[in-house]
Amino acid sequence: MKYKNKKSLRSIVTMSILMLFLYSQAHAEQFFIDVPETHPYARSINALKKQGVVEGHAKEGGRYFSPEQEVNRAEALKLLLVSSQMPITRDITSPFSDVTVYDWFYPFVFTASQKGIVKGFPDGTFKPGNKVILAEFLKMMLTAFDIPIPQQEDGEPWYGPYFRAAETLKVTLDDKTPTKNVTRGEAAAMIFKIQMIRYFSDWMN
Repeated sequence: MKYKNKKSLRSIVTMSILMLFLYSQAHAEQFFIDVPETHPYARSINALKKQGVVEGHAKEGGRYFSPEQEVNRAEALKLLLVSSQMPITRDITSPFSDVTVYDWFYPFVFTASQKGIVKGFPDGTFKPGNKVILAEFLKMMLTAFDIPIPQQEDGEPWYGPYFRAAETLKVTLDDKTPTKNVTRGEAAAMIFKIQMIRYFSDWMN
């Protein structure tokens, strides 16, 4: 199997095994009212909270994360770029017709466009308010974290190589429907897993 860069997927798989072990041993603290310790994504959400990647929102009685809320494309990019510690840049010209320099998400969209994480749609738009689907999220996440992607096979959909790479690393969800909308909790779970993989990869190199 050929890959787009020289990094060995085998070594990353080893990291993923170590990551899953530590993930299972992690203690979940409760930072958000709606994310109790028993929540399936509590460890991931709280890990990102400790890093300052997510803050949630304040309501009467405390802070809430809204783990079941679906993420849009702009929000997904911010989560991925901040969690991957990618330097954020901007310019006076937007790469997409529906993203202006005055939008809160502009620096994240601009950076992602410059880094090849997103390309937008054929009509020149980015559609920042659209809900991000699993196929898009995996492509953005694996690219942002510089994970090697296998070559696309004959007859395979565009997202096929990303799903195969994510499956190998065990960062996919139980529901692998490519067109499903990704929730905040699901995004946190996938991001935390990929963070752990990169951490171990950097540590062993």
